Amino acid sequence: MATRGMRILVAVDGSPCSARAVELMAQRPWPAGSEVELALVVHTRIPLVPEPTLTGFALHESALEEQRARAPEILGHAQQRLAGIAGVTINTTILEGDPGKALVAEAVRWNADLVVVGSHGHGALTRALLGSVSHHVAFHAPCSVEIARCPESQDR
Repeated sequence: MATRGMRILVAVDGSPCSARAVELMAQRPWPAGSEVELALVVHTRIPLVPEPTLTGFALHESALEEQRARAPEILGHAQQRLAGIAGVTINTTILEGDPGKALVAEAVRWNADLVVVGSHGHGALTRALLGSVSHHVAFHAPCSVEIARCPESQDR
C-alpha cells in the first residue's frame, strides 16, 4: 500500500510573518508526494457604523480590489521560494472573507494534514480588538497547526 505525502496549507499575506512561515516550510524536508497549497485571503474589515454617504463601503470595496490585484504577485513570490522542495507539488488559491474562518474552511475542504500560519505578534489589546487569525486557526482547524512567529514578535 502506497502512502501519500502530507497536505500542507500555508497562509500567506505578504507580511514579514507570512514570509517567515514560507521560509520555515522551505527549510524542511517533506515526504515525497506532499502537496502545499499557498492560500491568500482577501479581506478588509467592513465598517461597523453605518453612514449615510456609504463612503466607508466604497473604501472597503476599493481595498478589496487592491488586494485582489496584488494577490497573484504575493502568491508567486511564495511559490518561487518553495519551488526547490523536491517531490512536493505547490498550488495557490485566493480565498475571500474573514481570514481565520476562510483558512479553517479551506483546511476542511482540502483535507489538510497541517496548516502553517504566521503570527503578527500583536499585543493583547490589538488581539482583543481585531482578533487573531493564528489563534482562530489553532483552535478551529481540523488538523495540526504550526504558528510561525517573527523574531520581533511582541507576544514573547
